[in-house]
Amino acid sequence: MIHEKKVILLNILIAVAFLVICIIIIAVISTPEEPATFIGDEGYVDTYYEAIEETSCDIVLKFDKELYKAEATVSFYDADSNLLDVQTKTFYGYDETELSELFFVDGIVEYYSVDNVEVEEPEIDSDIIFVDIILGIIVGCFFLCIAFLSCKEYDHEQCKIVVYAGWTNHYMKVNGVKVDEHRTTFSLVPITLSTTLETGDVITATISVSNRISVKFNNRLIQPNK
Repeated sequence: MIHEKKVILLNILIAVAFLVICIIIIAVISTPEEPATFIGDEGYVDTYYEAIEETSCDIVLKFDKELYKAEATVSFYDADSNLLDVQTKTFYGYDETELSELFFVDGIVEYYSVDNVEVEEPEIDSDIIFVDIILGIIVGCFFLCIAFLSCKEYDHEQCKIVVYAGWTNHYMKVNGVKVDEHRTTFSLVPITLSTTLETGDVITATISVSNRISVKFNNRLIQPNK
């Protein structure tokens, strides 16, 4: 019985260790990244088109980490600091730390100011969600396996009977001798272990699908030790 208890304890420790690892992995991969921070800008007044009285301006936004897009509001001024226009646009890049956008403003632009920058919160990737679901299922299965581990000891008519129901191994011992064993990865029907003693007495152990144990001595149900 001591050996069986040690095996169960070892299995539980392995399962708990695996559970902790899974929880850590789920926590790490599910934690969304901090959004990128706007750190500065560069602007270029490219060309003033006299025919249409319009100025083209190329503005670059700089961030502390790579991103795909951001939205910014930009104000444009002439040489006398008169406000010419205010435009809000989405700046794009290709997973870069710098995003750019071209503006067309009525009048002669002398300078500009970036008034507001909005960065989208990073979304959790669908692949990460899928991995979380798979790990959750695995963790759930391990919890079930822990719940299904069972070992019962019986003292009846000078017989010490031990029945062990593990994850893949099931066996019965009588007075320290293994008398029957059944190995299976998964069973949809109850497992029966039995032996006939030299006295002619018959011991039968039934292990349910959920690893619950019941033992009969000469077809009479006996109770396990407390």
